[in-house]
Amino acid sequence: IALDSMVRYVSPINPAVFPHLTLVLLGIGIFFTDWLSSRPQNLTHQIALDSMVRYVSPINPAVFPHLTLVLLGIGIFFTDWLSSRPQNLTHQIALDSMVRYVSPINPAVFPHLTLVLLGIGIFFTAWFFVYEVTANKFSRDIFKEILISLVASVFMGFGILFLCLWVGIYV
Repeated sequence: IALDSMVRYVSPINPAVFPHLTLVLLGIGIFFTDWLSSRPQNLTHQIALDSMVRYVSPINPAVFPHLTLVLLGIGIFFTDWLSSRPQNLTHQIALDSMVRYVSPINPAVFPHLTLVLLGIGIFFTAWFFVYEVTANKFSRDIFKEILISLVASVFMGFGILFLCLWVGIYV
């Protein structure tokens, strides 16, 4: 395969960021390790224990030192892996040989799609809120709630997508 015919892969994350990302992940791990080890282990007080609900963490606090090492290892792996890759992957390709990208949706209809999709999304969002406020706990139906919220989120999501495209944020 000719090198000129291959599409250049562009990482969504700048490789220069990975050493900093390593330090951030290390800092997060060290913070949680120090924070959890400095917390008192016996959190019972002289308040009536029957009236209190004890918070149970979804993650075992004994796991945080291991999590620190895992995050550090991931950061170091990506730093070493990216620093060993060749940095200059640019090749000269003739401008005439490139094919111009044409959007499947005409950019002239972005404002109309934005308004229609956001309008439908706002309608379903309002319907969901009215349903939640007016229905009591005996008359609520979880499937109806999920369906209305799913339709609202899909329309709002596509409406926001076309809003971004309309204003020039090409996502």
